[in-house]
This record gives sequence, structure tokens and C-alpha cells, in this order.
Amino acid sequence: PMFNHELGVWVGDKAVAESQDLPNPVYVFGYGSLCWRPQESFASFDHFPGHVFGWKRVFAQLSKDHRGTPESPGLVVTAVDDEYLTTAGFRSVDDAASVLHGEVYHIPDHAVAQVLDELDFREKGGYSRIIVTVIPSKIQEEHQTPIKALLWAATPSNPLFQPHFLAQSNVREAAKIVAFAKGPSGPNREYLFALHDYLVRVGVVDRHVEELCQIVQEMLKADTN
Repeated sequence: PMFNHELGVWVGDKAVAESQDLPNPVYVFGYGSLCWRPQESFASFDHFPGHVFGWKRVFAQLSKDHRGTPESPGLVVTAVDDEYLTTAGFRSVDDAASVLHGEVYHIPDHAVAQVLDELDFREKGGYSRIIVTVIPSKIQEEHQTPIKALLWAATPSNPLFQPHFLAQSNVREAAKIVAFAKGPSGPNREYLFALHDYLVRVGVVDRHVEELCQIVQEMLKADTN
């Protein structure tokens, strides 16, 4: 696929589909803004918390179309698999599998085409559509078995992926971007805080998100003094 480096989006203004296959029934797994701001077209559909093993949420994707601009990009989350993290030296082969928590939405057949069009457009800033296995949260008694779901991830091969932000030593640099960037979808920090609030609401502790929140709040406080 071709990438428009100036605008920071895939040419054609839509996410890359790794496969044309779809799970049946169709579920969508959100781990970033979809957790707290789904499209209106499916916000009222059945949804519940779930998690995916072998993937990690990281603030490592520059955003020129939502939480930043081409001139001053923001920084948003992507999902990175353990295979990449291990190969790149960010985890040991002996570490327990990463766990990615998020929200699962069931998309009825009549709405699939519209929802996919909207999400492929929403995730045009370097993301690819892939299929993962989601484990519904234990509190969801009616959803006990693993399900296949669509997940949009900005893979390490896309031009806006920033691997150095996977290193703990660069967390303050990441926080500075999040604290002060803003784009068409609003201030970058609101994205971080809303994600944090969602995770608190579903009882999940994400240390990466927690640390970023703390540092961003410190930076904002210092900026007003």
C-alpha cells in the first residue's frame, strides 16, 4: 500500500485490510479511542470488555489526522504483538504473554458494511485491519467462549510507527507530545485521560498508561505555574 507522508495517511484514505476474510459473526475489538468513543453507527450494539493474549498497547504511533497535525503530530496507541517485541529486544522469550484489554462490539450483519467503511476511514493513519482471538471478560456470563474479532493495529512496518517509544527511557519524550499536541479530534491529552478513565472503569491497570498520565499531569501543572 502507498502512504501519503505529508498527510500521514494511507493513500485512498482507508486502513489496509490484511485479509478480506471476516469473522462470523463480526466482532470489533477496540483498545484505544474505540473503548470510550465508538462510532455512532455501532455505539448502541451489544458490547463488553475482553482481552487478547500476545499483544501489548503502546503509545508509539504518530497521529497527523486525529490528535495532531502534519506539522505537529500527536502520539496515540497501537497494538504490537509479542513476536515483534521479543525480536526488537523489548521483552524476553521467558516473559509471560502480554495482555491487551479493551472493548468488544458485536456488529449485526445488516451493519457490517457501514461499520467497516467507517472504521477503515477512521484508522487510515497507518493502521491495518487484522483478525485476533478475544477472550471475553469473566464477568460476562453470556460471553464465555473465545471469539474472533477485527482489530486495527498500526504495525511496525507503517511509516508513522515510532519504535523508540517502546523503550522505558523515552517515556518523558512521549509524554511531552501527548501533553501539548492537538488535532482535529481534540487535544492529545484528552485521548490519554479518556483511555485511562475507561481502564479504571473496567478494573484494568495498564502501567504504561498510568505512568504516561502521571507524567503528563505533572507537565501540565508545571506549564501553568
